[in-house]
Amino acid sequence: MIRLFLKFFFITALILLISKSLFEWILHRQIMEDRRRVVSSMHLGVLQIISNNLRETPADRQEGVLEKIRLQFRAPLELRSLVELTNAEREKIEDKDGFIYKAIDDTKEFLGVHFDSTTYLRLGPFPDVYSGGVEDSLWGLVRIMAIKVDAGVKTKEDLDRLAEELGLPMEILPNGELPDSAANRFKSGRDVAFYLDPKIAKYFAATFLSDSQRVLRIGPLPEFKELTKSATITTLGISFLLSIALISLLIYSLSRTFRRIELAAKSIALGNFGTRVDVSKAGEARELAI
Repeated sequence: MIRLFLKFFFITALILLISKSLFEWILHRQIMEDRRRVVSSMHLGVLQIISNNLRETPADRQEGVLEKIRLQFRAPLELRSLVELTNAEREKIEDKDGFIYKAIDDTKEFLGVHFDSTTYLRLGPFPDVYSGGVEDSLWGLVRIMAIKVDAGVKTKEDLDRLAEELGLPMEILPNGELPDSAANRFKSGRDVAFYLDPKIAKYFAATFLSDSQRVLRIGPLPEFKELTKSATITTLGISFLLSIALISLLIYSLSRTFRRIELAAKSIALGNFGTRVDVSKAGEARELAI
């Protein structure tokens, strides 16, 4: 019985250890996939707009135009060689509307889109949103869109077309329609305000247009999902199946042992007194086998 107890204890400890590691692995994968979704949803549109604009710019002026665009961003923006990418990454980025998302050490995040046959346009690493850098990570996106609105948006249809290119809703509002949370950010000296609209519990980013009377608002912005519950359910399901498999294996092993003893007992009852059970394989039934 002691051996049987030890086996059950070992199986229980093994399942708990595997469940812990499995939960951490599943949660980490889901978090990284969610970060990829949020980062690409917010920044991919503006990166593609910049890439398209640069391709339309004469080659001798591209670097100068790119330098002006860089001034609007709080994250590095640069043209880089496709050679530095893996084959899989090159295939992704060269697809129609393709892009790559990379997270180095789970903290430094980059986004890249195809530019020409030898280079791609990369934005990142982004400011760490977990240390209060959300506004900085959105800075370039919001300012570039404000410049475009100032330069050529005359009608609501123009704004809708630009919003479709960006992949995020955009609105032009009078300054007085902003909630206090946004107004306070501007009063503190920020050119870009990231704020929660209390009326609908959604996040937005905004900046003043050139006339200082109107505000460009972008959003609602994509938000991170609550992933703990999903990871827990997945882990419990896999752990339950693993428990069934290990316990079934243990029961099967016990049943085979007792089946051998049962057959040996029947054989002895029929007069075959030379019948023996291999005690070394009797396991938990060793004393019964003897």
